[in-house]
Amino acid sequence: MERLFIADTHAVIWYLTADDRLGQNAKTIMHRSDNQIAVPAIVVAESLYIIEHGKSPATTIQLWDFVLQSSNVSFCPLDVSVLKESETLIIIPEMHDRQIVATALSLQDSNTESIIITKDRNITNSGLIKTVW
Repeated sequence: MERLFIADTHAVIWYLTADDRLGQNAKTIMHRSDNQIAVPAIVVAESLYIIEHGKSPATTIQLWDFVLQSSNVSFCPLDVSVLKESETLIIIPEMHDRQIVATALSLQDSNTESIIITKDRNITNSGLIKTVW
Protein backbone atom coordinates (compact mmCIF):
# COMPACT_ATOMS: atom_id res chain seq x y z
CA MET A 1 0.00 0.00 0.00
CA GLU A 2 1.27 3.46 -0.88
CA ARG A 3 1.47 6.15 1.76
CA LEU A 4 0.53 9.76 1.13
CA PHE A 5 1.45 12.33 3.73
CA ILE A 6 -0.80 15.35 4.16
CA ALA A 7 0.98 18.33 5.72
CA ASP A 8 -0.84 20.61 8.13
CA THR A 9 -0.01 24.29 8.57
CA HIS A 10 2.49 23.91 11.43
CA ALA A 11 4.33 21.22 9.50
CA VAL A 12 4.67 23.40 6.40
CA ILE A 13 5.64 26.62 8.17
CA TRP A 14 8.09 24.95 10.53
CA TYR A 15 9.61 22.86 7.74
CA LEU A 16 10.19 25.97 5.62
CA THR A 17 11.94 27.73 8.50
CA ALA A 18 13.82 24.70 9.92
CA ASP A 19 12.06 25.35 13.21
CA ASP A 20 13.01 23.00 16.06
CA ARG A 21 9.34 22.63 16.97
CA LEU A 22 8.83 20.41 13.93
CA GLY A 23 8.67 16.84 15.22
CA GLN A 24 11.59 14.59 14.34
CA ASN A 25 9.37 12.11 12.48
CA ALA A 26 7.70 14.96 10.59
CA LYS A 27 11.08 16.44 9.67
CA THR A 28 12.37 13.10 8.39
CA ILE A 29 9.24 12.50 6.31
CA MET A 30 9.29 15.98 4.78
CA HIS A 31 13.03 15.85 3.97
CA ARG A 32 12.77 12.58 2.04
CA SER A 33 12.10 13.23 -1.64
CA ASP A 34 10.67 9.74 -2.07
CA ASN A 35 7.72 10.57 0.21
CA GLN A 36 4.66 11.99 -1.51
CA ILE A 37 3.30 15.01 0.34
CA ALA A 38 -0.05 16.66 -0.27
CA VAL A 39 -0.73 20.22 0.85
CA PRO A 40 -4.41 21.14 1.20
CA ALA A 41 -5.54 24.55 -0.05
CA ILE A 42 -6.56 25.56 3.47
CA VAL A 43 -2.98 24.95 4.65
CA VAL A 44 -1.65 27.26 1.94
CA ALA A 45 -4.25 29.90 2.86
CA GLU A 46 -3.40 29.71 6.57
CA SER A 47 0.32 29.81 5.80
CA LEU A 48 -0.09 32.90 3.62
CA TYR A 49 -1.99 34.59 6.44
CA ILE A 50 0.69 33.71 9.00
CA ILE A 51 3.46 34.99 6.73
CA GLU A 52 1.54 38.15 5.80
CA HIS A 53 1.02 39.00 9.47
CA GLY A 54 4.70 38.50 10.35
CA LYS A 55 4.06 35.48 12.57
CA SER A 56 6.72 33.44 10.77
CA PRO A 57 10.06 34.23 9.14
CA ALA A 58 8.98 32.12 6.15
CA THR A 59 8.36 33.95 2.89
CA THR A 60 5.62 33.54 0.34
CA ILE A 61 8.30 32.66 -2.23
CA GLN A 62 9.46 29.76 -0.03
CA LEU A 63 5.86 28.61 0.41
CA TRP A 64 4.99 28.69 -3.30
CA ASP A 65 8.30 27.05 -4.26
CA PHE A 66 7.64 24.23 -1.80
CA VAL A 67 4.03 23.72 -2.90
CA LEU A 68 4.41 24.21 -6.65
CA GLN A 69 8.03 23.34 -7.46
CA SER A 70 8.84 20.35 -5.24
CA SER A 71 8.64 17.17 -7.30
CA ASN A 72 7.12 15.17 -4.44
CA VAL A 73 4.59 17.78 -3.28
CA SER A 74 1.09 18.23 -4.68
CA PHE A 75 -1.45 20.99 -4.08
CA CYS A 76 -4.95 19.80 -3.16
CA PRO A 77 -7.75 22.23 -4.03
CA LEU A 78 -10.66 22.87 -1.72
CA ASP A 79 -13.54 21.41 -3.68
CA VAL A 80 -17.15 20.43 -3.05
CA SER A 81 -16.30 16.87 -2.02
CA VAL A 82 -13.86 18.11 0.63
CA LEU A 83 -16.37 20.66 1.92
CA LYS A 84 -19.14 18.07 2.10
CA GLU A 85 -16.84 15.64 3.92
CA SER A 86 -15.72 18.35 6.36
CA GLU A 87 -19.36 19.03 7.19
CA THR A 88 -19.63 15.52 8.67
CA LEU A 89 -16.51 15.74 10.84
CA ILE A 90 -18.15 17.44 13.82
CA ILE A 91 -15.85 15.58 16.24
CA ILE A 92 -13.20 18.11 15.18
CA PRO A 93 -14.27 21.55 16.43
CA GLU A 94 -12.06 23.76 14.23
CA MET A 95 -13.19 24.18 10.60
CA HIS A 96 -9.68 24.45 9.13
CA ASP A 97 -8.67 21.19 10.82
CA ARG A 98 -11.82 19.56 9.47
CA GLN A 99 -10.84 20.57 5.95
CA ILE A 100 -7.35 19.10 6.40
CA VAL A 101 -8.83 15.81 7.59
CA ALA A 102 -11.48 15.86 4.87
CA THR A 103 -8.75 16.36 2.25
CA ALA A 104 -6.79 13.43 3.67
CA LEU A 105 -9.87 11.20 3.71
CA SER A 106 -10.73 12.15 0.13
CA LEU A 107 -7.26 11.08 -1.02
CA GLN A 108 -7.33 7.74 0.78
CA ASP A 109 -8.44 4.61 -1.05
CA SER A 110 -7.73 0.87 -1.12
CA ASN A 111 -4.26 1.50 -2.59
CA THR A 112 -3.31 4.64 -0.67
CA GLU A 113 -3.10 5.30 3.05
CA SER A 114 -3.33 8.97 3.98
CA ILE A 115 -1.32 10.07 7.01
CA ILE A 116 -1.54 13.63 8.33
CA ILE A 117 1.67 15.28 9.50
CA THR A 118 0.31 17.15 12.52
CA LYS A 119 0.78 17.89 16.18
CA ASP A 120 -2.86 18.94 16.52
CA ARG A 121 -4.46 17.02 19.36
CA ASN A 122 -8.01 17.40 18.00
CA ILE A 123 -7.00 15.71 14.76
CA THR A 124 -4.92 13.04 16.47
CA ASN A 125 -7.48 12.31 19.17
CA SER A 126 -10.36 12.12 16.68
CA GLY A 127 -9.17 8.70 15.54
CA LEU A 128 -10.48 9.48 12.05
CA ILE A 129 -7.12 9.16 10.34
CA LYS A 130 -3.56 8.15 11.06
CA THR A 131 -1.22 10.96 12.13
CA VAL A 132 2.50 11.40 12.63
CA TRP A 133 4.59 14.07 14.30
